[in-house]
Amino acid sequence: MVALTLTIQPKNQDIFNHLYTLADLINNNVKIGQHQNWPDTQIMEANGLNIWKANKYNLLFDLLAAGRFDCFSRGANEVVQEFYTHAYKGIVIESNLIIYYPLPLYYFINKNKPKLAERIKEGLHVLQKTGEYEQMFIAKFGQTLQYLNMQNRVIIELNNPLLSETTKLQNYKTTKLQNYKTTNERE
Repeated sequence: MVALTLTIQPKNQDIFNHLYTLADLINNNVKIGQHQNWPDTQIMEANGLNIWKANKYNLLFDLLAAGRFDCFSRGANEVVQEFYTHAYKGIVIESNLIIYYPLPLYYFINKNKPKLAERIKEGLHVLQKTGEYEQMFIAKFGQTLQYLNMQNRVIIELNNPLLSETTKLQNYKTTKLQNYKTTNERE
């Protein structure tokens, strides 16, 4: 899964405070800055979002500060460090929204090493079953998630057309955005 937060100009926070759905983002013509080669870009465009593309990552922060687009989406695991790096440009972390879409993580193992693949699979299963995976996740990202106040944000869920139907079904069974509700679930 991918949980995206946004960086914005401070003067635009009030606009984002009144966005609750994908339709709101589309109907308000919110322009999102993205790198042209990121998978997020394709996924957002497929969901009808207005995307402003650049070919250089660092340039996106300058373009946001210059007002070329309304926001720049960043992974929840990335945005805090990037904010500290680029805050002098007059940008802030948007405080209301999460853009979420399913994106499974896969491990690829040499086909000649099936025992290794099984061992990794079993190890991951044990970590999830015992709660150790969640403990490690919280140890690594808990402070960031708390800082971002993730539990009180509006979640706008996107469809990921890059996934096969089989992957979508498999992903649905094994992944959830814990402790959060999408806008569809709130209605």
